[in-house]
Amino acid sequence: MKSVVSRILPAIVIMLFVGFIAYIHLSGLRPSFSVLQENNISNLKTGEVLYFGSSGCGACQEFNKVLKEYQDETHAKIYYWDATDTKIVRKAAEIKIYNTPTIVMRKRGKLVISQGYKNLKELKTFVES
Repeated sequence: MKSVVSRILPAIVIMLFVGFIAYIHLSGLRPSFSVLQENNISNLKTGEVLYFGSSGCGACQEFNKVLKEYQDETHAKIYYWDATDTKIVRKAAEIKIYNTPTIVMRKRGKLVISQGYKNLKELKTFVES
């Protein structure tokens, strides 16, 4: 019995350690999202970014890395709407957002929407235009 425990215990410890390292690494690839007050689009201020995405969307996972890099460079406030939440999906549909990933900004008093994956340069161009 002791020999079985002495063989299994190190394997369990190693798996836990590897899982912890993977979790730390993956969580560091996401931007730090803020909560939009009452999830109301009218609370989005000029220069702030609203990101409509989903954890199950492959393009969103890649876009998270771009958003993280952008946020690290600019310290931009990024709000997140989860596309798996039916209440959020309804709110998104009200402003004609149906796809992920999508970025929404308020520019010159109007909502501006950009759908689909963007690299860092394209994201900066959209935000700064």
